[in-house]
Amino acid sequence: MSYLRELLLAAASTLLVSAVVSFGQPQASSEDKSGCPQAPNYHMGLIAHAAPDYPRELFVYISVEPEHFVEKDMRALACALRNKFSIEPRFTAIILDDEDALRHTSPIHRTREFLRARRGYYRTDRTTGEEYIEYSKSRSNPIDEVKIDLRKH
Repeated sequence: MSYLRELLLAAASTLLVSAVVSFGQPQASSEDKSGCPQAPNYHMGLIAHAAPDYPRELFVYISVEPEHFVEKDMRALACALRNKFSIEPRFTAIILDDEDALRHTSPIHRTREFLRARRGYYRTDRTTGEEYIEYSKSRSNPIDEVKIDLRKH
């Protein structure tokens, strides 16, 4: 089993918060005060930390509408998440395309529905400088169809 998959399962089993909250930036301008482009609105669900035997990492499950799985919106979403969770040394967002799946499924509960809705990941590790977002353009494509390295070069 891959390291990320193990961490996701560990995170799901050590759930800290189970609430769905809507986030997004005001639609007034194309860039907010943090310098990020306008991110798509998203809903946030489960928030969990990695199991004690793993390095400290925060996992957040979010959903965005399917039409936002394009490079411009995914880069803007990554920027918004980077800023929102700026104090976390390691952070992973599991990105779903269905708010209902966000509310009612998880990697260990109604797994098939969860996996159908799972369309990408955003990950940053400030201890190593790693930062990327990967996603699929449609549900039928592999989850890592598009991978964008977001490190500053």
